[in-house]
Amino acid sequence: MKPSLIKNAIPQPIFDYIQDGITGVKSFESHLKYKMTGTNEKDHTRNFVAVVEPYDKEYLDYLSPLSAMVASYIGVDHKSLMRIRVGITFNDGSENRVAAPHVDWDVPHVTALLYINDSDGDTILWDKLYKEGSECALSLDEHGLTELISISPKENSLLIIGGNQYHSSTRPKTSPYRAVVNFNFAVDEWL
Repeated sequence: MKPSLIKNAIPQPIFDYIQDGITGVKSFESHLKYKMTGTNEKDHTRNFVAVVEPYDKEYLDYLSPLSAMVASYIGVDHKSLMRIRVGITFNDGSENRVAAPHVDWDVPHVTALLYINDSDGDTILWDKLYKEGSECALSLDEHGLTELISISPKENSLLIIGGNQYHSSTRPKTSPYRAVVNFNFAVDEWL
């Protein structure tokens, strides 16, 4: 599946509501997570994360309209939603900025990333695709990956990639944080 980037993906009033709920004063439950992704200590990032599973009614009600819009861009049934992950990665002044290259699941799926703010915490797409039986997370040092493209988060932009595309987030260096909503939708076969 060729990556696609959609600008102004969500109608502005809905996006503003979601953005305020994630970065504003609303009570969206987040958990400080260490070692979210990665296979060794230097690949890890520090994030605030909230994971919304399809059975999580409270948050799913809040994010359902957004999920349905994203599913329509991808061309899948919104009921194929596997997970929504809301993540905020902070500029913590550290030198290591690239998280471990990874895929979100080891089953066929499509990933969509909705960027909540403008940030220099890019998303990197790598030259390797996941194959059944491979590792879901790779070490940059051990796998000799080459960067295909780096996408800088722009508010209300939606990046859609095949779920088998290894990708990484990067910790922002000049922006205070990087906020993204990650959607995973099941598909019958890798696209």
